Parts: sequence; structure tokens; C-alpha cells
Amino acid sequence: MLASVFSGATLGHFTMATDGLTTLLGRLDEERVNTLVATPAVLRALLSLPRFPEAARHLRLVFSAADALLRADLAQAHAALPDGCVIDHSYASTEAGIVARWSVPDPPPTDDPRVPAGYLQRGLEFALTAEHGLLVRGRSVALGEWEDGAILPGRMIPDAARPGWRIFDTGDLVTLGDDGLLRFIARPTGN
Repeated sequence: MLASVFSGATLGHFTMATDGLTTLLGRLDEERVNTLVATPAVLRALLSLPRFPEAARHLRLVFSAADALLRADLAQAHAALPDGCVIDHSYASTEAGIVARWSVPDPPPTDDPRVPAGYLQRGLEFALTAEHGLLVRGRSVALGEWEDGAILPGRMIPDAARPGWRIFDTGDLVTLGDDGLLRFIARPTGN
């Protein structure tokens, strides 16, 4: 949202439950939308519509997050999107912001059926543990969880070694490849 404000662009909000895919397709075309933020499931649904390539002709960036992006979806997106349109994919959480991100090349450098979530972002520290999954540590980690009118630490633990830093236990199962790319596996139920 801030990127649109700082660049002088117009930010449009769309609700899938009330507006539907056809309305979104029309808005992409009529409003000459150049950046689309969509979950992989929404992107997949848009790609299934015959009019998508025409409606998406103004797109310059597609930002995908919140779930695994499949390699097959990526190939279909690259075929349907205009030349030069960049596809960014990321792994993020409300509590820690964007943890991993990258602009996915065509084709991606791996043969995995799922596209890696990206490279770990600067300003955060990470640990992968068998017991907890992904732990994120940094100044930008949320202060805590809102409960009954108060902020409680919850899964955000103050870091005793570094004042102002917190450690967030995501519980998410991820792997980090030798290539430096984070791969999202699963988010346990209840997280």
C-alpha cells in the first residue's frame, strides 16, 4: 500500500467474495492496472479465463504471496502476461513482514513443482529448528499479539541478548536450499 502512495499511483481494493473474477478482469483492463497483488489461487483462477491476457496487457508486476506458487502456474503466467512483466513471489507473515522474496526468472532455476518463496531479506535473522520450524529474529518483528485490550508477547519473545529485538516462532515448516532460496512446505493448523 505504501508503494502506491509514495509513487503517486492509485491503490484499488478488490474483494473476491463480493466482486468475483469477471469484475476483477474488467477492472484490470479498464483501469489499466500495472501491479497486481494476488494469492497463487487467485492468479491461477485468473489465468483460466480466456480474456486474461488481453485484460492483463498493462501489468508490469504480479506479486504473489500467502501460499505456494506452482511451477505450472508460473509457466502459464509467463505465457499470458505481457513481455517484461515481472513475477515476484514471497513468504511473509503479519508478525514479521516479508521474510523471503525474489523476482522469479523464467524458467526458475529449480525443477521443484513449487516455486521457492525467495531469498531471505536483510534486517532479519533466521533459524530453522526441528522443534519449532522457522524462527525469525529482528527489530521489525511485532511487539506481540492483541488479546483482551492488551499486547501480550504470545509467539513474539523479547530477545534478552539484543534490546529492541524480538524472536518470532512462526511454526512454519520451511527448508533453505544450498542456493539460498527459502522453500515453504506447510503452515501447521492453528497458526
